[in-house]
Amino acid sequence: MAMRTISETIGSQSEGLIFEAKDGRKHRVAPLNLKLMGRFEKWLESKAFKSILDHRETLGKSFQDAVSAVNSDIISGRYAFGGADCQRALQSIPGMIALVSLMLDVDEIRAKYLVENEASSLKVVMDQMIQESMPRTEGNEAKEEGKT
Repeated sequence: MAMRTISETIGSQSEGLIFEAKDGRKHRVAPLNLKLMGRFEKWLESKAFKSILDHRETLGKSFQDAVSAVNSDIISGRYAFGGADCQRALQSIPGMIALVSLMLDVDEIRAKYLVENEASSLKVVMDQMIQESMPRTEGNEAKEEGKT
């Protein structure tokens, strides 16, 4: 199996980055903007609620307290993008699949396939797009200038 170059993997175009999978399908990688971050936060919140619903029987009278606790966590920003819970989720396979699904605008079945079969080349493209999505700060500008 031959290794592809970054430019072959990314397939840059003026509208953004293109990821070409080994099966020949091309996917546009969206920038990690506030809308996608919000959608990831909603995914995290829904996972928390699903966990409660899955244990509804065993929670019994504590069910409403558990729902209230998740609501309080949401209000307090526990699932905010960039927070500790978000970072843990992004390091998990389900979190990676969710982010790939959002950034490539594919269903979770396709995202899971890509994560399982093309993790290294996909990571290069995702990291590149995430880096390009972040605003230039003094630290980022210094790093960029060092590349030229």
